Order: sequence, then structure tokens, then C-alpha cells
Amino acid sequence: MKVLVSWLQDYIKEELPPPKELAEALSLRAFEVEDIKGSGKGAVIDVDVLPNRANDCLSHRGIAREISAFYGFTFKEREIEATKREKSKVSIKVKDPELCRRYIALPVSNVRVGPSPKWLKERLEAIGERSINNIVDITNYVMFDTGQPLHAFDRAKLKGDEIHVRLASPGEKITTLDNNKIELIGTELVIADKESILALAGVKGGKKAEVDKKTTDIILEAASFDPVCVRRTSRRINILTESSKRFENNPSPEYALHAAELAQTLISELLISSKNGSGPEASANEPVDFYPEPVRSRIISLPVSEIRRTLGIDIPIKDSLKILERLYCKAEVKGEVLKVEPPIDRHDLNIPEDIIEEIGRVYGYEHLKTTPLKPIEGEVDINKSFYYQIKIRLILRKLGFSEIFTYSIRDKGPVELANPLTQDKRFLRDEIGSDMEVALTFNERNIELVGYDRVCLFEIANVFTPSEEKTHFVIGVKNTKKKQKPGEEELIKQVLSVISVDLGIDIQEIGSFVSSTVWEGCLDDLVDKLPKPEKWDIEVPEAKEKKYRKISPYPFVLRDIAVFVPAEIKSDEVLEMIEGNAGSLLKTSRLFDVYEKIDESGEKRASYAFRLVFLSHERTLADHEVNKIMDKVSSAINSKKGWQVR
Repeated sequence: MKVLVSWLQDYIKEELPPPKELAEALSLRAFEVEDIKGSGKGAVIDVDVLPNRANDCLSHRGIAREISAFYGFTFKEREIEATKREKSKVSIKVKDPELCRRYIALPVSNVRVGPSPKWLKERLEAIGERSINNIVDITNYVMFDTGQPLHAFDRAKLKGDEIHVRLASPGEKITTLDNNKIELIGTELVIADKESILALAGVKGGKKAEVDKKTTDIILEAASFDPVCVRRTSRRINILTESSKRFENNPSPEYALHAAELAQTLISELLISSKNGSGPEASANEPVDFYPEPVRSRIISLPVSEIRRTLGIDIPIKDSLKILERLYCKAEVKGEVLKVEPPIDRHDLNIPEDIIEEIGRVYGYEHLKTTPLKPIEGEVDINKSFYYQIKIRLILRKLGFSEIFTYSIRDKGPVELANPLTQDKRFLRDEIGSDMEVALTFNERNIELVGYDRVCLFEIANVFTPSEEKTHFVIGVKNTKKKQKPGEEELIKQVLSVISVDLGIDIQEIGSFVSSTVWEGCLDDLVDKLPKPEKWDIEVPEAKEKKYRKISPYPFVLRDIAVFVPAEIKSDEVLEMIEGNAGSLLKTSRLFDVYEKIDESGEKRASYAFRLVFLSHERTLADHEVNKIMDKVSSAINSKKGWQVR
């Protein structure tokens, strides 16, 4: 969610801190900040709003409300003046109320469609949205402002004044605003007039009632659609919109009317300010509001003592009440019990622990003190499976193997998921050997980047059958040199022998070779045959501090170079010469061959062969670039007396 600092300022009375400080406050107390662009009031902060808060914080209003809670600022809700309006002739018929909890239709007459004013264009463009026209821009603006998606229909293009909210009939078709022609299957919730479909509810509007330059009367829609239904439709037709993203996260229906009236107010103000003196002013009818079961507030009760027990710090109850007030919760203490009524749109506050977490994060986790844990008393039960998993991991790591983690979900398998994330990943795997073979091939292609002679991998993971879930482990080896000894199968047998000796049982009995490069076994069967450990006697080595280096998305280029030098010259000296002339595009280099010979003059000479890997993080390297570098390296080597590139 990209938020504009000047937009946030509209909601807060006090002067906001600098963007960097705002970003730090959000990161410490609410959401991770992905990026900051610009400075001052014109800065745009990219906030990663997590799913548990997406229903109330995918908006400038929501983020501003969080910031005001952190700092104790005064939050300014947008005020809309109530005006007397005539009743509308529009009627709403909702056939499936469980899929549409609220539907508001607000007719607005005498509108003039045209370009948006500068301030509106600039705000939308700042957060990455393009301007379309003044009416559509206002509906988008209100969505990014309040979190409530809106849509505008050209009233003249509707057949009659009835709006129907219903499921599509199988085979019905719609042409969307971006000219996609879609055939529906009957699971999609749609908005329609008495003849045909106007929009896919919560996902995309249709061409039939599109607002254009000739539009004079519109109907503003503000609704609350079932999040599962919106998500299912959006994924099936592969149309993901800012609107569908918000409906999927279930925004509170309580703010739908506020958003519709805010949009109507902005349209009227905009048209009045741009009016050239001719024609009637824009006017609105009373909104038609289908809302059979309004959302009810809830009370959460918790003992006051639980706050201290859970957080491990004494926060005075008056401070806790102030924090809850800043979070727009109604709270009071009755005896030793704290009773809290969360805001109607905070769907994530349901149990006492949620309230305690809110108090803790606003108070500041940095104020929580470290409390030593009490010593463990009595015998500690050692998890047998976990014990032997750690033991096997350490053995394999000492033997030069690296652990990998592959996906449990595949395009085929014995167990199908009820709710797959994608259609090509619908099944759970029943073996992991095939994943290991894929990993070996991938790493073999890129092994020159790290300069190894062979790929040695292992994985411990769960597999699934229709009746049970089991833990398997797999070992894979791939030699990069075809004639390298020992071969893959022989090396795997040696590794299995080492594990067998350490565990005191023939590990090969519980598995078999998937191929000459991969062996897979059932860890559960192995653990069943092993004795229960009496004590934890495994020393896990301390983790070494490592720095992350970004992997380049571009392919690397290999070059080999062999150099004849006098026998007394060491390979390190030659490599230093190569690296000193190869420049920053040389990423790795290694010596892969050495031999000595007596030349024609009877002098003993050494030949060193090096494998060089060139790589850029900005682009794909061309052969002529690398050839130019190699020419420079060769020239430098040949210029030294007694040195010669072969």
C-alpha cells in the first residue's frame, strides 16, 4: 500500500514527523516498510500491510489512524455535511444476502465528465495510479482514502431503475471495462439490471454502463461483498484489481455509506469549482441502502493481571486505558476486569491476547525488559525423531553436504488439496527423490559460481499418502567431472555407511536408490528401529556470522586460461596477476589443473590452468566484453619474462 505523506496529513491535526521517522515507527509498531521515495510532504511510503490488518489499513485513513495512535496525535475524521435530498426511484434486489451484506446505490444527477483537477491527478499519480476522468478518479481516490471500493454506473445505460445483486447464470457473458469478454459459470456474484450484467461484484465493471463523456447521471455503488466469492471470481478469470484486493480482505460494511457520501460530496465540490455558469448544478438523491443485518460491536473481557503476566512488565492501568483510547477502543475497568469494545472495523481483535498485544505494541516492545527463564526442573523428555534428525543433519554437513528445502505441493500426487492456491499446484507429494534430481541438475548448472567439483545435497521432509504422513530423507550427489572418482553411487554408499556406523544400524535397509545419483529412505522407519536417547548428547556448532550477497539474475560466462611459468613460481602468484587485470566482472576463479614439464632448453616449467567466471548484476555479458578482458589478462601475463599463456 503506497501512502502519500501529505494525504496522511489531512487526517492528523499535528505536524507529521519526517518520512523516515514515520517509516521507522510503522516498522516497529505495525507494518514493514518496503521503500520511501521523495521527501517531506511529497514523500511516498510503501507499506506492507499484513493480511490480519488489510481490512482496515489498506487506506490512507487506516494508516493515519495507526500513526496517530503511536504518537498520540489528534485524528481528524472527514466530515460530510448532511443535506436534505429527495427519495430515489432506484430499488435494490439482493437475491443472495449471504454474499452481499450491504449494498448502497446513491444516484447523482447533472454531472459533467471531464479531466480531473490537478490536485486529484497528482495524488493518484503519486501512488502509481493513472487518471481516467473526474468521476472515475474520485471513486478511486475515495477507495485509497477510506479503503472502501466504489463504482459508478451511467444511469442512462441501465434498463430500468432496478439493480439486481445475484449469482450469474451459467453461460452468461460480460465485456469488462478493459474489453475482456468473459463467459461465466454460475459461481460469480454480479450486479445487473433487469436485462443483463453491469459488473462483476467487487472485481471489475462492465462496458454496458461505463461512464463516458456523454454521461450526465450516475449511480454510485458502495457495497460489502463476500470475500471468498470475490477471491474465487478474481482468481478464476485472472483479473486482480485494487478493488478485489480490498474486498478479499473483508472491509467493514459500516463505512460504505460514509465512502459513498464522501464521493458524492467531492463530485459536487469539483463540479461547482469547475462550473462555467451554464446548466444545473449536480444534485444527489437519498441513498438506497440494503443492510439487513448491521455489524454488532463486541466486548472482550480480561483480568487486568493478565497484561502484566503476558507482557512481563507492569504497565499502569491508566496508561493501558489511554493506549486503548488512542486505538479507538472503548475501555473501562470493573473491579479487576478490563472490558474492551474494539472499533467495528478491527476484525483482528477477538480474544484477550489480541488486546494485550495492542497495548504492548503501542507502549513499545523496546520497553519490555529481559526476564531470565526459570531453570528447568525434573527430567526433560527428548523427542526421538527430532534427536536423530539433528544427528543425521550434522553427520551429512561434516561430509560436505548442503541441506535443501523443496516444495511439498506438485501438479500431481496421491492427495489432492481441497483449496489449492493455483491449479498447477493441487497435490501433495508422496516422495522427494524427484525433487532432489531437479535440485541436483539446477545446482550443477550453476556450480561454477562457487567453484565446487561436485554437488552434494540432502533433504529431510514430509511426504503424504491417502492414509498417512511420513518423514523421508534423501541424499543426492552429482559430479561435475564425468571421470571423477568415486562415482555418485559409490560415494552415496560410503556416506550411508558412515551414518550406519554412527547410528549402529544398517541405514540402507530402510531405503533404496531412486537413480544412480539419488537415494531415498523413510526416516520414521529408521527412528522406530533406533533406541530412545537417554540424554541430549549432541553438540550443535555455533552459527557463523554470514553476510548476504544478492544473486545476479543474469547468466555467467566461463573462460579457461592456462599459463606456463618457471617452476619456482607458485599458482597464487599467477592468480594474483589474473585477478588484478580481470576487473570487477570476474566473480570467481579457481585452479583446476597443474602439471610440470621440461622445455626444449632443458628448463623445468609449470603449467597452471584456471577456470574464470564472469558475471554482471546489471546486464547479460556479451562475448566481446569478456574477450576484451581476456586479451588484457593475456597481454599482462605474456609481458612477464618467462611467462606464457598456452
